[in-house]
Amino acid sequence: MKNDIQNSNDYPPNPDCGLPSHRMETTLKFPDSARTRHSALSFVTLSIMLMLSQFLSAEDILFPDDPRAIINVKTELGAVGDGKADDTAALQKAIELCFAPDQVHSRFIYLPKGTYRITKQLIFRPLGSDGNEGSMIGPWLFGESREQTVIKLSDGADGFADSGAPRAMIRGVSRPDGARMNADFFDRMVVNMTLDTGNNPGAIGIQFYSNNTGEMRSVSIRGNGTIGLDLGFNDQNGPLLIEDVSIDGFTIGVNLAYGLNSQTLSRIRISGCDIGVRHSRQIAAIEGLEVIGARVPVECIEGGILALLAPRFSKGPGTGPAVAITGDKLPNLYIRDLVAQGYGQGVDGGKTSAPSIKETSFKEYASGGMLSPGGADIGGGLFIDPPKMPTVPWPKNGNEWVCANDFGMTSGSSSGTIDSDDDGSAIQQAIDEAAKKGATTVYILGGKRGDPNWYHVRSDVRIHGSVNRVIGLGFVRILFGHEDPRKDPSFPENMPTFFIEDEAGAPPAVIIEHLNVFAPRPGYAVENKAKKRDLIVRAGTPEIIARENSRVFIANVVGGITMHRGSQIVARHLNAEGKGIQIHNDAGLLYIVGFKTEGSGTKILTTDNGRSEVFGSLIYNNTGDMEKLPCLEVRDAYLFSGGHQEVHFGGNWYATPVSQTVNGVTTTINKAAWMSWSAMRAGKAK
Repeated sequence: MKNDIQNSNDYPPNPDCGLPSHRMETTLKFPDSARTRHSALSFVTLSIMLMLSQFLSAEDILFPDDPRAIINVKTELGAVGDGKADDTAALQKAIELCFAPDQVHSRFIYLPKGTYRITKQLIFRPLGSDGNEGSMIGPWLFGESREQTVIKLSDGADGFADSGAPRAMIRGVSRPDGARMNADFFDRMVVNMTLDTGNNPGAIGIQFYSNNTGEMRSVSIRGNGTIGLDLGFNDQNGPLLIEDVSIDGFTIGVNLAYGLNSQTLSRIRISGCDIGVRHSRQIAAIEGLEVIGARVPVECIEGGILALLAPRFSKGPGTGPAVAITGDKLPNLYIRDLVAQGYGQGVDGGKTSAPSIKETSFKEYASGGMLSPGGADIGGGLFIDPPKMPTVPWPKNGNEWVCANDFGMTSGSSSGTIDSDDDGSAIQQAIDEAAKKGATTVYILGGKRGDPNWYHVRSDVRIHGSVNRVIGLGFVRILFGHEDPRKDPSFPENMPTFFIEDEAGAPPAVIIEHLNVFAPRPGYAVENKAKKRDLIVRAGTPEIIARENSRVFIANVVGGITMHRGSQIVARHLNAEGKGIQIHNDAGLLYIVGFKTEGSGTKILTTDNGRSEVFGSLIYNNTGDMEKLPCLEVRDAYLFSGGHQEVHFGGNWYATPVSQTVNGVTTTINKAAWMSWSAMRAGKAK
């Protein structure tokens, strides 16, 4: 949602620390011997390392031959892709056309296999940009093949020679570096391709910028420039997800900076860089980071929140630290399952009060100790073993695609008001037809730029038979209507849902992706009723319901969660916005890497022996009453939080940041300005 806040160049106001790190009197005594917990590799580590070993084997992506949904840069815009022709103009035109105001449908951009030579910077900007736009939705760039779809900057390109004045090959906004930004650049995607900066020592691979939902996935970045992936060139970048990305050959692999709006990275491989990840002030969670041969795999230079899960560092210089705190502002740093080979020590606390750790292999580290309601030592992390997200095969030919719009689904209305039409029936007809002929994929055309551009879904949609994917191609906006379903006491049961259930012979996993709401929220729900089939939700904004003993996987999503007994949810980049209880884990298992929130109310409630583990939390309080409900609450259950920061520029802090009730006794962590911690354990002891 729109994020009208103080410029984060001015954040935080406390001049003595990067992100203010509150140290309560109830903080546990946490001797050096307990700051790192040693053990053999946990199941968590083994799961993440298995994912790392497989992430480079991405499959080809094929789209339907439908110009209503897809801009094919070769067939529509004349790109050549032979590595010789200059394709700069064609790619830039695709970016500006995908959500142009005079089009009936917004569209994905598709780059078939080939090497697309460019000679100038590509910029994510809308058609007619004056270089200072304040918002943009998209673009969405998809390559056919990770290894064989290449955007390559021509060697010796003009403006890319000076490493002292670096320039991005692909730039996420048109505003200059360091410009004051807002958080209205939504739903950007770069998927399944290679970005090659060529022989240009002043090149940055890509400066990626997106808010609420945004994703870079299955991408290789290579070159000899200054930064491979720059997420810190302007403020307010995020929340977003970077997943399955490899970087090779830059001075800095990944740059994270500024204090908003949180960034999530999962399964990142960095090689040939002097510094793997440089972190400053940002609220970030990185899962499955592999760095090979860097002088410093991770450098923390100015405060902030950083959670590192199962990092693997190898072939170091032998004397330096694996994780170095080089500035004088204490970061809230949480590390789990670190293994570093070829380094002199695990963590160098530098000039800050963070402890230095000599061991280069350890289970758990918290730079500021372990916080707990009431001050009792109830243990460290839960060490949940997250199940691996299943793979849903991509369609292999055009016969596997069925368009819901061909069954009467239409976006908007002639009057510009929300009408009573139910587009759910058209989606259901498309799914029924796809299942009848054995097709796997139902797609929805993107809405136009500007209201009215929405669809209305007022009835449940059952995904069944051979169908394993429902996807929006473009900006697909799903609304329920004027009614606010949260005002109904039966919420979320009263919402229209896309659901799956157990079904003989059906695919083992179904993915629902790229279906947005934007506003007003909430607009629709997704629901897993199956005990033997998995549901995946990616790049969307639904409410999520996990029924008893079901599993749901979340990636790059804005929405709330309701979990029933025995259910499991694994989320990477989850943005929970609104009032009331945003996430209720009732006797389930919840694992979140990268958690950003807005509004008031309880962000995670865990009850009845449920287990919740969350890493890299930004609690951004921009509206609402923070007195009524605790931010995090656990009742006779288990909760662990690694890396947490509360932000409010007007000083409206949660009265109760954490509340725990065990056997009828309630204890809390009390209100404090800029509440933050490196590690917090609440609820039942192990």
